Amino acid sequence: MATLARKIAKARQFPPRLVADIYLGGLMHDIGKLLLGSNFPDEYREVVRCFRDSRALRETESKLFGTTHAEVGAYLLWLWGVPGSITGIVALHHSANVAAGAMEPADVVQLADRIVQGGESARDIQYLAAIGLPSWTAPFPGAGKLPCGLVTI
Repeated sequence: MATLARKIAKARQFPPRLVADIYLGGLMHDIGKLLLGSNFPDEYREVVRCFRDSRALRETESKLFGTTHAEVGAYLLWLWGVPGSITGIVALHHSANVAAGAMEPADVVQLADRIVQGGESARDIQYLAAIGLPSWTAPFPGAGKLPCGLVTI
């Protein structure tokens, strides 16, 4: 996913430093899932068990833990001294405004994640073309087809 985010950023002609931040943000965007999953294994396993809808996942995280994996991940990275340009991408990777065609760093990470996961908007080649992305960003065969219960954290 991070590699795809980097390709999108390069295609959108982001400055090299921002491309690097987007790549690193893409690598670490779900690190909060690791924290929640390792500290609350039984609870978090149930949270992610059947959620393919990222909004429902975040709402459930908020109800159970009072926070989301994006916020937890960004906080951890901040504690580690990771630059704000990267922690911001992690914090905002689900708050991005991809549908409006905006292309902030977190938007790029969210779009790449949606393409890899096989999200509905990511499958629409016309949608990708409308925001200026080439056809190589079309979804991968079988993306988003993990059976319920087979979840990676």
